[in-house]
Amino acid sequence: MTNDNAARAQARMSEDLAERASLDCSLSVNVILARYPSTLPVFNRFGLDTCCGGALSVADAARAADVDAQALCGALTDAIVA
Repeated sequence: MTNDNAARAQARMSEDLAERASLDCSLSVNVILARYPSTLPVFNRFGLDTCCGGALSVADAARAADVDAQALCGALTDAIVA
């Protein structure tokens, strides 16, 4: 791999990490799961319905389950950055 290719690959990885670090919890549970399958255990740990409640935004699903939305969004972000 040339230096230019290596630099471009590193830049893409950095952009990916930046995108993941700013997870948009207004997205639906289904969208988050489709993009980041590694989040399923987090949804399960917080007791969220990932089937019938999957069309709800993460924030709305958290409210419906009486879960701290900020804590959930943080845990989801951690799961995709890891």
